[in-house]
Amino acid sequence: MSYFEPFVDINGLHIPDFPDIQNYLIEKAKSIFGQDIYLENDSQDMQYIATISKVLYDAFQCCRLAYNNQSPQTAIGTGLDSIVKLNGISRAAATYSTVQITCIGEPGTEIVNGVVQDTSNQKWDLPPSVKIPASGVLSCTATSEIPGSIMAGVGTIQAINTPQYGWYSVSNAEAAKPGVDTETDTQLRKRQSISVDLPAQTPLNATQAAIRAIDGVSRSRVYENYTNTTDANGIPSHSIAPVVEGGTDEEVAAAIAKAKTVGCGTYGTTQTMLPSQFSVGGSTNFSRPTEIEIEVNVTVVLLTSNYTTAVQSDIISNIKEYLNTMDIGNSVEASSLYYPALSAMDDQQAPSFRISSITVSKSGKTGGDTV
Repeated sequence: MSYFEPFVDINGLHIPDFPDIQNYLIEKAKSIFGQDIYLENDSQDMQYIATISKVLYDAFQCCRLAYNNQSPQTAIGTGLDSIVKLNGISRAAATYSTVQITCIGEPGTEIVNGVVQDTSNQKWDLPPSVKIPASGVLSCTATSEIPGSIMAGVGTIQAINTPQYGWYSVSNAEAAKPGVDTETDTQLRKRQSISVDLPAQTPLNATQAAIRAIDGVSRSRVYENYTNTTDANGIPSHSIAPVVEGGTDEEVAAAIAKAKTVGCGTYGTTQTMLPSQFSVGGSTNFSRPTEIEIEVNVTVVLLTSNYTTAVQSDIISNIKEYLNTMDIGNSVEASSLYYPALSAMDDQQAPSFRISSITVSKSGKTGGDTV
């Protein structure tokens, strides 16, 4: 394809490719200096043309990025952050993982700015100042130095990174409670798409959008029973049952009360009293999600020596990350776990392992294809 001037039409922005730009400059050079000008790759003139071509192509790519950042469907990074602010939402920041640890030491010892370390070399900060009690055993909460979903299994925190006199050992009898990674572009686009349903044609979509627009809400789902009898989920007739993760009870209840249709009941285990202008009777019901422990059994066949414990850890963490980001009420399909598991492979053109099977189950149950 020959060089053309950049333009915008109904299909978007069009820019020439790098070879088109370079060939155009070569043609112009020949028209100026003559057709016999030496322009092989080892010539100074050709190297100069290649440099100018790259600079122009980089500038065109910058124009494409700026153009794409005008739409939430194609914007990325800070460009997407700016656009979604028009809808009154912002990217959810990462939170820090925490773990309950036990410190053994001399009674009365004050641990100042203590730091411990797990077997994966992740560092965990103790509170700024803690004191070992008379029993010699101190229980406190340590926070990961790195935000996001940082895992630490039972018994993996055993090293004191900041040794202090009178502090003998550290351990963790419980697994860490993982934090939440910074909201990805894909997740933010999805939330923005839901948020613009606020003036939706159906009250159900509007209720869902109102809930998702609340700061701190990470996941939500609204179930509806439009029949005249209680359904299989226990939802009364002509009622909705919102399930919401994050946000304060008052904010969630107010959003539901404002968005739901007149005469529609609310069902759930969390009841919040609101001023009379929000709902008849002054109460709105919804539920908080209950996490179900899922067991995943991955059978791996080693193909090369490149399969290491680090690769195994990546398989585990990738699957955990996938499960932790699933929507409320969704089934876990074993087939959907192949991609996150195989993503732990450095080079899929030269695989170091293959997966012969993956099964999923609730804790203590027999594994299968779905749960």
